[in-house]
Amino acid sequence: ELPLPLLVTASEQPIAKKQIDFHFDDINARTAKFSFEGDEDAIHYFARGLDFYLVQDLEGAINDFTQAIVADGTMWLSYYARAVVRYKQVEILRAIGKNREEQPSTSPNDFVVDTRLNEYQIILADFNKAIDLAPDFAYTYYNRGYVLSQLKDYHAAIESYNEAIALEPNLAEAYYNRGLTYIFLGENARGVADLSKAGE
Repeated sequence: ELPLPLLVTASEQPIAKKQIDFHFDDINARTAKFSFEGDEDAIHYFARGLDFYLVQDLEGAINDFTQAIVADGTMWLSYYARAVVRYKQVEILRAIGKNREEQPSTSPNDFVVDTRLNEYQIILADFNKAIDLAPDFAYTYYNRGYVLSQLKDYHAAIESYNEAIALEPNLAEAYYNRGLTYIFLGENARGVADLSKAGE
């Protein structure tokens, strides 16, 4: 059983060589199982996508989650996982942009920012589709809220955090981020209450 990427903000620990070997073996085994027809392929593409994600082949993971969706458009986990991995990919681009040396205003940095905004819209579309298909999974609302915050759509972000908390009252990350968003909007009392709840 492969771990699902849950939170777009979650930090990840490097995996050991033994685990890497396991995931590459699983990639090869699943590739051999493809029939290239029917819903069973959706499961193999999804599972192989998780393997690619865990060995940090983000493009391979996105491609496989996309193929899983093509094979079975009702498989909400594929939309969800693709959004999480795309978010990680965008954040890597963002880090590269921040670490570049000073460049003229016509530099690729402008392209990185534009690309990130466009990708955020694509990521939101995947989270929205996952919510349509599985409206009771709190982490999708949480992640959507986080991405909306990155787009500075703070009121929509709060609504999404509200949905996450309604479904999962102990989701500390949702209280924490909602609290920060309230404080950013000047609603300090609500923000402090949420931060306190997250601490509990």
